[in-house]
Amino acid sequence: MMSVFVMVVIALLGLALTKMLSASNNAIVYEVYGVRALYVARAGLEHKLAEVFPLNGGTRQCESDDDNDDQQTINAQGLAGCRFNVQCAEETYSDSTYFRFKSEGLCVAANNVVISRTLRVDAQELNN
Repeated sequence: MMSVFVMVVIALLGLALTKMLSASNNAIVYEVYGVRALYVARAGLEHKLAEVFPLNGGTRQCESDDDNDDQQTINAQGLAGCRFNVQCAEETYSDSTYFRFKSEGLCVAANNVVISRTLRVDAQELNN
């Protein structure tokens, strides 16, 4: 009778350990997708900043309406299936133009779990 009790206790401990390892693996997978979503959001910001502030000088306008959202899917290795959505708004105060950028990176993990990260940047056009 005692040996049956010990076997049941050991089986329960094994089951609990298996569940803990599975939960740990899921946490690591979601963390990896979170980092991917962060990189995609950063890529979206860099993409939009390069459009508004081109290297050859000058500044382009970005409208503040919802139609100005820039959405793109990334096909780079490691980021496949992830996408970003960038919004840009501009306001002018006393001869200075201020820009607000918001980028959301989205990645779909297993079981259709969507993981997102959002980055925001404020920028000012310098008038020389």
